[in-house]
Amino acid sequence: MKRIKNFFKKQQGSVSIYFLVVNLGFFIFSSVLIDYMRVMVAERNLEHATKAAAASIMSDYDDKVLDKFNVFVYGGDVSKAESLATEISQDNIVSDENFYNVAELNLKKTSVEFSKDKTLLNDKTLENQLLEAGKYTSLLTLGDDFVKIIGFFKDNKESIENTGDIVSQKDKIEALIKKRDDSIEDFKKQVTNLTFKSLEFEKLSTEKLWKDKVLASHRDNLVGKEGPEQQKLDDLDKQLKEEEAKSEEEKDEKLINNYKIAIKKQKTVIELINLTGKKADERLTAALSSVTKVKEDAEKKMEKLKLANEALGKANESNEELKELINSYQTGGADTSDGQLKESLNAMIIKQEVFDKMQKPMASAIKEFNTYQGYVSGIELTLKPYVELKVRIGIGTFYLLAINSEDNEATIEKKINDSYQTIEAKALAETILVIGIGTQILKAVEAAVELAKKVDIVKAKKEIDAAKKQSESQSVTHELTDKQKEEKKKLQDDENTGYTDLMTTLSKANSIATSIGSDSKTYSQLSAIMTEMNGATSDSGKTEANNSAFKLVKQAMKMIPTYFNEFSSVEKIRNKILINEYYLNTIGSNQPEDLISGDMYKDFLFDNKKVEYIMYGSHEVGANYTMALMEIICFRIILNIIAAFKSPLVTPFKGTPFFLGAMVAYTIVQTSKDIVKLTSKDSKVRESRAVPIINEFDNFRNIRVTYKDHMRLMLLSHPRTDSQYKRVIAVMGQQTSVEKLYEKSTQVKVTNTAEVKLWFLPKAMEVISSGKVRGRKMELTNTKYSSY
Repeated sequence: MKRIKNFFKKQQGSVSIYFLVVNLGFFIFSSVLIDYMRVMVAERNLEHATKAAAASIMSDYDDKVLDKFNVFVYGGDVSKAESLATEISQDNIVSDENFYNVAELNLKKTSVEFSKDKTLLNDKTLENQLLEAGKYTSLLTLGDDFVKIIGFFKDNKESIENTGDIVSQKDKIEALIKKRDDSIEDFKKQVTNLTFKSLEFEKLSTEKLWKDKVLASHRDNLVGKEGPEQQKLDDLDKQLKEEEAKSEEEKDEKLINNYKIAIKKQKTVIELINLTGKKADERLTAALSSVTKVKEDAEKKMEKLKLANEALGKANESNEELKELINSYQTGGADTSDGQLKESLNAMIIKQEVFDKMQKPMASAIKEFNTYQGYVSGIELTLKPYVELKVRIGIGTFYLLAINSEDNEATIEKKINDSYQTIEAKALAETILVIGIGTQILKAVEAAVELAKKVDIVKAKKEIDAAKKQSESQSVTHELTDKQKEEKKKLQDDENTGYTDLMTTLSKANSIATSIGSDSKTYSQLSAIMTEMNGATSDSGKTEANNSAFKLVKQAMKMIPTYFNEFSSVEKIRNKILINEYYLNTIGSNQPEDLISGDMYKDFLFDNKKVEYIMYGSHEVGANYTMALMEIICFRIILNIIAAFKSPLVTPFKGTPFFLGAMVAYTIVQTSKDIVKLTSKDSKVRESRAVPIINEFDNFRNIRVTYKDHMRLMLLSHPRTDSQYKRVIAVMGQQTSVEKLYEKSTQVKVTNTAEVKLWFLPKAMEVISSGKVRGRKMELTNTKYSSY
């Protein structure tokens, strides 16, 4: 302890120790710092060398693809990439200049890996390259007009879709209108010239009518072979013959003459009985016939009234169904196209108060006439069995007439009349019960006749006439004027011509497309490339024939729900617009030469319609252009159906059953004209082969678009798909003859491993550095990516 104390206090040894401790710390810090700085220099050197190696490899791009399509892919030999990277890395690590190599960096290993997920098959990779190329090679030729068109579609896509929904149901709407109007016509048919027979029934003497009935029922009994009157005649005739057979001396000429008078009188009686019975039958039959005719007429008229009322009911039901259908359409306000269309269709709905003005009078008339018919039917029902009644009575035995020679004509007539009246009285007496029943029947008939006559069938007729007059009003018929009928016929004729022209065009396209053999090899190559990439292709490029103009319009309307979904603000779809411009300007789609009348051969060649292939992907020769034509036709139909609202050819038919028909007719006519212009080779003047984007709209009438502009809009409406991008790659590969272009990488990964010899404290460097230390050497690794 004493020595330690002596060293510190007397000899001042502490200063030396402190100095040594401080120097040692400084030495360690300096050593570590020096090695740390050397490592940092080595890392920067290695990073630079790795970056240079990666860049050098990717500088070997395929110039054919770049020259033609402004797209970069690696074009060098993959097997030599690693040796090239090693050489470039070594050159950048070891300098030929004469200076002290502080880092002493020694390259140990270089590895190269091309990214398999960074080929053009990667949608993002291809899209980024197309966007970059599009920035420098594409021009938005429509400028402000293009922005205006996109804005219109974006803002009005719901209205356009609603319009399409309504137009697509044109057949259903027109069928309901026709069904309703046919029912109203049926109603008018049933009530036209509808007159009612009134009951004309002669009031007869009950007692006399019944006597006639009895005599008519018994005339056979009275005057028949066994009848008393015939027996009297036969007896008189017998007595006459007996008297005449006597000898001249015994004959009583006066008696003979009296017999002859009696016979003549009796025959008169028999004739009178027959005549009386006949007249009684005729009177009874006439009375029944009169009632029956009125009843049958009433039944027929009642049937007509029921049919007329049923027709009105059906018309009202169809009208309600039409109203429900039209009200189901979701539309915008009155300033939108779909709102205006709905408003025009609402004008075709017959108001309920109009139907009430027809149905209420009919109900009243039916009630009145139904009562009248009931009375008449009751009269007939009562009278008929009475007329047909057969009264059977037993007359009994009567004494024969006692004619003698003292009688004269007056006494003979009295005897015959007395005998007849006796028989008549006996017959009536024996049927006294039946007489009572018959009297009651006739009284009931007479009472029913009086009730029937009190029914006001004239009033019923007036009510029916009022209902018919209402059915003929303009609020019900919506009848076209003569001028409208002429305009309708002309519009329909033009529609038929326009539709025929469109179908002829598509038919030509189909036939010419299949006759071009020069493109077969091209499409075979494209198909093979797509197969290698597992890319989807179109099943067929044939356009299906439509057998009516409206079916063609319906086909177009079906496109609307998805067609305008892709339209948004220009800012949101800027990238898509740039890529589309790249397609049109770099890959290429040429203006048609002359589809309608000229040589269409060139129009279908693949070299002139590459973008159409990218859109549709059919490997049938010429089919993609055919499908593009069909889509342009449908696109023009959509735009023209919007314009139809304001066309002077259509507006006169608002509020008529032909309104939707006029819209369709105008659309077909205008679309046919548009296609002629869009496919014209007429000069280089843009206006001669351009059409207004939307006819009849002031804001858009002066914005004129060509075939290529339609392709621009159609590309925008088509959603981006994996298959579409693959077709882009297929076109690039086929056009440049670069095999397996889709496998060419656009990114390389270079990894260099090197060593640095540590000068001082390896263990200390291992603590403060991320590198691996083995002995006195530190291993450094650097990885760099390079991509197009």
